[in-house]
Parts: sequence; structure tokens; C-alpha cells
Amino acid sequence: MREGKKYRDCTACSYALPFFSLSLNPYRLLYSQAECKQVSFVNKVSTLHRHMQAVHKADYLKWAASKNFVSMLPEDTKRRRVEAASSTQRSLDNHLVPRDQVPHYSESAFREVSIRWLIETDQPIHILQNPVFQQMINLASRANHSVKIPTLKQTRQSIIDLFKSKLRELRERLQVRCYNL
Repeated sequence: MREGKKYRDCTACSYALPFFSLSLNPYRLLYSQAECKQVSFVNKVSTLHRHMQAVHKADYLKWAASKNFVSMLPEDTKRRRVEAASSTQRSLDNHLVPRDQVPHYSESAFREVSIRWLIETDQPIHILQNPVFQQMINLASRANHSVKIPTLKQTRQSIIDLFKSKLRELRERLQVRCYNL
């Protein structure tokens, strides 16, 4: 351990074996005894990959092919990433949600829809002048996209909850205790 880092020796590069044991270290045959030295590097996988690519690429590729192993050399992994990225184009289809076409606002279109709503729901004509109805229309007009209208079940539950809360407020005002609700 040097400088707080663990180091490892490359067995293919380091020639610490005695001269007579050529059979144990086949790499030693390639070099003279003067060229033999110990090669150390930081004990990290990425450092080992870069060392193998720089010094032992042919031997590594031959070994990988014989063992049916995918090469982990930096060049090969980068090439595989580039091929994978270029072969498939990313799509936004999973993120897009289809929406109904919302017609653009115009005074005449609003007047027509409001009259049709009055007739179909059998509402009195003065409902259009009701402040709460006008507040609802003003609030809906500020929506960025379309307005999500609550379902019948949601509306029913909201009305029941509002009724119960108003009843509680009334009881507190009148200070009346009612045990069954």
C-alpha cells in the first residue's frame, strides 16, 4: 500500500520468476533478462482494463475468444455503447398522453354552449347570473389545458362531506350534542 492506495502487480509483465522456470511464465520467453522488471498499478478494475488494452491486447482478445467471453477493454465497451445508442432511437411516446381537442374560446361559442347547457339540464335562465356559477366559469377559464370534471361518485362524496362539515359547524354554533349521525 503506497500513498493510501492498494497496488497490484501484473503477472504477465512482472518477471520475478527464476530464469530456469521458463515453463511457468511463458511471457518471459518474449523478453531478455535485462528487460524483466516488476510492473505495478493501482488495484482498480478500470486500471487493469486500461493496462490490458495498452500492453496485452492481443493476448487478452485471444483468451476472451477461447473462453467465449465478452471483451471488457475500454475500446470495446465504448464501441458497444455507441452501437447500442445508435441502433435504437429514444422516443417520447411513453411520456405523451393524448388529450381531447379543446376548442378556442370565443364569445359566440360560449353563449351557444351555455344556452345548450341551460336547455339540456333544465336550468333556470337566471343561473348564468349566479355568483358561484360565474366564479366556477372564471376559475375554469384560468386552466392551462382542459378542466378535469369530477365523476358522479366524487361529486356525491364531496357533497356528503360538505354537508357533514356544515352540520358540525352548526352544532358548534348552537352547542347542541347529537349522538347519532
